[in-house]
Amino acid sequence: MTSIYLCSVIIQVICILLAMLVFLSIKNSKNQTRDKQLLIAILYSYLILTVTDIFDNLARGSIFILPYYLNAVVNAVCFSAAGAGCYYWFVYMDERTERSILKKPIIQKVMKAPIYFLYALNALSIFTSWIFIIQPDGTYQEGPLFVLQEAIPIFYLIAAFGHLIVEIASHRARNKKKTLFFNV
Repeated sequence: MTSIYLCSVIIQVICILLAMLVFLSIKNSKNQTRDKQLLIAILYSYLILTVTDIFDNLARGSIFILPYYLNAVVNAVCFSAAGAGCYYWFVYMDERTERSILKKPIIQKVMKAPIYFLYALNALSIFTSWIFIIQPDGTYQEGPLFVLQEAIPIFYLIAAFGHLIVEIASHRARNKKKTLFFNV
């Protein structure tokens, strides 16, 4: 096993342990708010991502070679978990703003569609190699639609960041108007 894969596995194991500590402290708290539920969903997503990525790194480092379908499932779950974490982060950020854009059911459905599409693409990629390709020796290669695997999670991160910027700007504008009104 090369040292780069060993370092990656060690870092990921430490991250899992730290995430589990945070997870247990949130899960065991008496007050379960929607914020906490979303944080737990984010942690689940990234724990799944990290565990499956460890399996992938061990397989790449030739510690073991997973059977084709098991390797493909591990990659599909890993990629889906990455997208899920970004989606839940977007929902978490939206719910923490005063002007939630997810209050309308139609917008909720529109914003869920890309993540469901990504789940389907990853599941189908086990058989079609659209997102990823597993070589006979167990190594991984990007498929022709891999850009969607990267674009959809980035879409959620940009949407969360953009929504936050708009919220901050509108909050400042409202406060400035109040200040001007009271100064007159």
